[in-house]
Amino acid sequence: MNRYKFVYFPNNSLELHKFIEKHGSSINKIIKSCFDMDFHDNYLWIAQYDAFFMMDSKQVIAFAGTLYKKIVVYQSNVEKYKLIEMDQTESDKFSDDKQTITMGPIIEALCRNSNPEYKGVGNSLLKNICDHYAKDGVAEIYLVPESSKFKAYGYNDCGVVINKDKYLESQVALQQFYNKFGFNEMKNHYDVDVCDGPFGFLPENKLSLVFYPVFNKQLV
Repeated sequence: MNRYKFVYFPNNSLELHKFIEKHGSSINKIIKSCFDMDFHDNYLWIAQYDAFFMMDSKQVIAFAGTLYKKIVVYQSNVEKYKLIEMDQTESDKFSDDKQTITMGPIIEALCRNSNPEYKGVGNSLLKNICDHYAKDGVAEIYLVPESSKFKAYGYNDCGVVINKDKYLESQVALQQFYNKFGFNEMKNHYDVDVCDGPFGFLPENKLSLVFYPVFNKQLV
């Protein structure tokens, strides 16, 4: 992996903005290939992250960001990667069972160029991120694993229903990968996605939610 260069920039730093301006196009290609999202020239979303990159001599070939975000802790188990629909009354009862905490650094959007030539670069990026925080004395790092390989966005399903079986199988494979890298699932900790309804809205007093597990790894 010595042929690749690891690069880090703090969030909202001038250096990161300059890097995004120069390499935004190649970063966008990576994100589009992994998450089927096209940001075109709107690259400033990257600036919210502490940003980590792997580069070859010409371009960015892998990207990930970290940030602190709100995570929900429930006293009881919640079904993961599944669309859960409820009315406002059910939501109020559900809320009584939870605690919201801010956690981080959480790794998000880890993705590499899909060219087989770069196989293994994602692993290298993940290792470099962990090493970066360990050197800074950060005791623990987190991530929310979700494979979007079979994710298809539609109506109010958060993209998890249309190819449901293949989508769930891909989550198992991704979790096993992170297990091998030393990440383990935290009991009753979830990242919650509130889904939009058809054309961006839901019927009044209705909620559609998907819960994603949170994994952690001890660094020091």
